[in-house]
Amino acid sequence: SPVVNHRETTDRMVYSVDFSPAQSSAELVAMSGLQPTVKLLDVRSKTTREIKGQSWWNTGVAFTLDGERLATASPAGEITFWDMATLDEVGTFRPRSHTRKLAFTNDGLVTASSEGFVNFWKAASVEECRSVVSE
Repeated sequence: SPVVNHRETTDRMVYSVDFSPAQSSAELVAMSGLQPTVKLLDVRSKTTREIKGQSWWNTGVAFTLDGERLATASPAGEITFWDMATLDEVGTFRPRSHTRKLAFTNDGLVTASSEGFVNFWKAASVEECRSVVSE
């Protein structure tokens, strides 16, 4: 059986989950689905918080490797970065294709789109991603 079973953390179908990196100060699970919020479950305290602000539902979530930011992908094609200390939006960029899933690597960000593209972004911040997209 699961260590944590927190059904009330989502209203509907879960599309994507990610666990905060080991070196981050909190043990969080980020969950996205058919709502414009991302649910954050604190594994230790079993409490939840929400990131609100998207006008679309979220198709993907991913923590940066240091755990300081969370990236969300929407079917509108936007990737939004969130500060995990404040839960405030720190920036958004729009790749050329509609991102469905995303993951961070040591070298940057990997995105998968509904058009069948897998993109590797040599960037770890929204500013660097905007720069790469505009080139």
